Amino acid sequence: MDVKRLIDQYGQEFETEVFPCLPDSQYGNLESLILYSIIRNRKPQIVTEFGTETKGRSTYIIHKALEKNERIFVHAMFDKQGVVEEALVNLSRHFPSKSIQQTWILSGPIEYTIEIFDRLIPLDRINFAFIDADHGCDFTKWYVERIIKKYRLSRLSKE
Repeated sequence: MDVKRLIDQYGQEFETEVFPCLPDSQYGNLESLILYSIIRNRKPQIVTEFGTETKGRSTYIIHKALEKNERIFVHAMFDKQGVVEEALVNLSRHFPSKSIQQTWILSGPIEYTIEIFDRLIPLDRINFAFIDADHGCDFTKWYVERIIKKYRLSRLSKE
């Protein structure tokens, strides 16, 4: 993936249409631009966001890019109870109710909410997954073992 080309293609759009309304966050401006540009370029229809924050900067960026792509989409947000709901409330301040209806929130332990989502939309239909959660080593190991490997293997066994 040529990130420089993506930034050249979507950078001006990001600066004028997205950046002025971005919620404050620890998530950096360059990372925000890259995330937006990748989604604009790939035009996914089913996007999952594992981990968010109450201010919802990455949630806003993802949703703005999906909306700009002018395609039908599902944006599924996973996080612990209370966090994802507050991020959705913040998101609703920026978007009309029609596009918010395409955003699903699944709150609670990821081991259970991912199973619920898989029953609604099979995980192999996800076009883009954004993982933004605890960045510590122990959590990352746990996440890979409990979520990524488990669902990657379960999909392979279904084929």
